[in-house]
Amino acid sequence: MFTSTALTFVFGLALSLTVVNSEQLFTCDFETDTCGFTNEERTTATWVRKDIELGGREGYVMTIEPNDATVQRAKMGKSYSQIQDRTPGCFSFDYYTFGNGTRYFSATQQRNVGKAGIWSFDDTEIISGWQKARISVTIDESTRFILYTMINRSLGEGVVAVDNVALEVNHC
Repeated sequence: MFTSTALTFVFGLALSLTVVNSEQLFTCDFETDTCGFTNEERTTATWVRKDIELGGREGYVMTIEPNDATVQRAKMGKSYSQIQDRTPGCFSFDYYTFGNGTRYFSATQQRNVGKAGIWSFDDTEIISGWQKARISVTIDESTRFILYTMINRSLGEGVVAVDNVALEVNHC
């Protein structure tokens, strides 16, 4: 983490200002590859990197590959090991949802001490289009993030996509 302190005199008052700059540990727009995200086992669908136009945005994203399963569950994860001590962080990503079949979408953080759900929404909260998730987390060398989604095709079309994933040192 980078900090700087400036001392300024204004009308005879001394003010001390500390500026905290976030250090970006990881960023991925999926334009060149999957950035180390891998599909988890025991799912009925997979995340794939695809060049697509969604909600007015063009480019590569990670999205669910449609298949014949009625209920499609997909999980992908990414490990981070650059941080040795427990450090505050900000995990963020853009996500796109569309359709009545989209039932659930969540982010889980896994560390040596266990797993914890850090963000989620279900079918009652779905807003079609692109949204941004920003989640304050504590990170260390054992941190792994998992994105999980469920689409039920019997209820209609469902689309979930992820783009611009980032992890920064400092709370959101």
